[in-house]
Amino acid sequence: MSDADDITILLGEAASRSPEAIDRLLRLVRDELRLRAARQIDHIGTPDSIEPTALVHEVYLRLFGSGRELDWKNRQHFFMAATRAMHDVLVERARAAVAEKRGGGKRPLSLTTDPVTKGHAERFLELDDALGLLERLRPDRAAVVRLRFYGGFTIQEISELTGMSERTVSREWTVARIWLKTELGDDPTQQTKFTDF
Repeated sequence: MSDADDITILLGEAASRSPEAIDRLLRLVRDELRLRAARQIDHIGTPDSIEPTALVHEVYLRLFGSGRELDWKNRQHFFMAATRAMHDVLVERARAAVAEKRGGGKRPLSLTTDPVTKGHAERFLELDDALGLLERLRPDRAAVVRLRFYGGFTIQEISELTGMSERTVSREWTVARIWLKTELGDDPTQQTKFTDF
């Protein structure tokens, strides 16, 4: 039996909130989630200095926290939900960083805070706003961006997760990058950290 089959079986068992099934499931997916988080942080950084393990822990709390319905159908559905949770954690942290910079936080911003990080959080939120608009216009295209950008999935993996052909995923990714760059006021012919791999 493959890991994908094991994950699908454990997801069914975890739906009943069996602590043993949830523990076994987490042992099976922890390394892949940590790898995804590390790729995310290495590629685009984060609005603050969160480490991959801490990001995975926050994703875990969102996925398995009390009162959450555990209704994932299979490995693909689970990792799509995990990618969305990772996105949500990073966006919330970016909003908090921007609010703190503007005096909305409870403690003043340190004079030693790296200005690149502060600007990074604002740019990160601009990208999220543009992605929200893309999601309203083209949900499938936005899903490809979320999986590629926030989840660090390859074209082949996204094809497997979504059921789209690799050629379609590649086309959607290319068109989405151009659209996002234009929406963000960037030159679509130039590479930018936020929308390129």
